[in-house]
Amino acid sequence: MKVTGLYKIILPLMIIILFSGFFPGRDDTYFQINKNIDLFARIYKEISFNYVDKINPEEFMRAGIRGMLGSLDPYTNFIDENKKDEIDLITNGKYGGVGVSIGVKGKDVTIVEVMDGYSAQRQGIRIGDILLEAGGKRITPDNVEDISSLVKGDPGTSIELKVLRGEKKDTLTFNLIREEVIVKNITYYGFYPENSNNVYMKLSSFSRSAADEMKQDLKELKSQKEIKSIIFDLRGNPGGLLDVAVDICNKFLPKDNLIVSTKGRDETGQKQYFASQEPTLKDAQLVLLINDGSASASEIVAGAIQDHDRGVILGTKSYGKGLVQTITPLNYNTSLKITTAKYYTPSGRCIQKINYSTKNNVYALPDSIVASSYLTDNKRVVYSAGGITPDSTVVFNIEGNISKEHLAHGIFFKFADHY
Repeated sequence: MKVTGLYKIILPLMIIILFSGFFPGRDDTYFQINKNIDLFARIYKEISFNYVDKINPEEFMRAGIRGMLGSLDPYTNFIDENKKDEIDLITNGKYGGVGVSIGVKGKDVTIVEVMDGYSAQRQGIRIGDILLEAGGKRITPDNVEDISSLVKGDPGTSIELKVLRGEKKDTLTFNLIREEVIVKNITYYGFYPENSNNVYMKLSSFSRSAADEMKQDLKELKSQKEIKSIIFDLRGNPGGLLDVAVDICNKFLPKDNLIVSTKGRDETGQKQYFASQEPTLKDAQLVLLINDGSASASEIVAGAIQDHDRGVILGTKSYGKGLVQTITPLNYNTSLKITTAKYYTPSGRCIQKINYSTKNNVYALPDSIVASSYLTDNKRVVYSAGGITPDSTVVFNIEGNISKEHLAHGIFFKFADHY
């Protein structure tokens, strides 16, 4: 009887020990994911079928996705099927459109740029035209976010734009054919002053073609005369592709110089990017301009130039975005842009300014980014966690209240448009 009683106690214990490895605990990541997917699906179905008012199931789910991603950083986004052109613009620097850029001027949505050689320019759209309708939909500053999806589309398709022009307020209608619009990354390049050996070059974005554009433009300038110095303007450049930033650095840094490192959740997945060729501008003096609108890829270039003491960084402190995104295609012609790594300059600093892990308890561990000092090749002290601090600070200020008022109300734009 004693053996039987002992057997009754030991057998359940052995079964528990034997099978405990097959049943994940509450802290197991896969168990947590499966449990909460089940809960989410149940809530989604219950509300979709039983809520007092009829629910749009697709928009309801999209709202849930936006809410979930909203607890992370602002660069992790769901890109739906209506914004496919954004992927093309980010990755390839091109999209289907008519070749215009718009801006809000007071109470009007105004054409602020007309690109040469595209449908809008050929058919007579002008800078300063006020956009009234696109595809039959009334356009106001309140729904300006919808313009992109209305005007952009597949090349070969048409879009009707209605605009208001001039002081006489003539209403004009244009039926425009969408084309493949290629966005210029370098918006200006040339010798300045003209009789000098100094080049001024303005880079506005880092799409796929940026490095090739720069190579061609420098080749053209070098065919005219020797380049002894270059002012490379990255002010207001929000960034773009990491490998393009590396290729841009190839034009300035000696071969085999470390340009940038990336590190994701798994530290064994760290990647390093080096200059792979001899620089185009090996001996030219370099001044690189930045401000608080210079972010991401712009900061990779500025950080590499500064850490290797290749040039002087001038302007104001950069934005402070040290995060790397990867675009993952999903079903139904949608995509997910997700932050997968942090990047580090050659000296080892991450210049990410905002610590998103303090926002809420979604993050399991606090962010490791802390402000620390590092050394450049010439042993100058530079700092992490807060953008790229320029070597020489030059602040651009608009002096005078009258000038500020005129700028705020678009008077200078209207003056230039009129004349």
